[in-house]
Amino acid sequence: MSSAPKVAALFSRDRPLAEISDTEIGNALAELWGTSSPATRNRAAVASWLSWCQAKKPWAAPSVPAEPTSSTAPPSRAKPRTCRSTDRNVSLNTRHDFRCAALLAAIVRARS
Repeated sequence: MSSAPKVAALFSRDRPLAEISDTEIGNALAELWGTSSPATRNRAAVASWLSWCQAKKPWAAPSVPAEPTSSTAPPSRAKPRTCRSTDRNVSLNTRHDFRCAALLAAIVRARS
């Protein structure tokens, strides 16, 4: 079952779309997908369908309420790297690339 019918199933079949508030839509989305990210395809599909109802059809329809956004990034568990370790990794990767190029050139020469 796609997203819009799942949300619609939470409301009465006889209830007009125009009578459903933005808050009720938000609560329905939270009930169905409360633990998932707000940027899921489910939420986007419902928002898209409601926008289509408002723009393309002469139907009054609610909107999906905006989710509060976080102003700070979550803390990173990555350890900061020193310049020496970064330079070493670049050097190792560069040597690996040269070895691969030399091996490829030898294979091409052998086939010729």
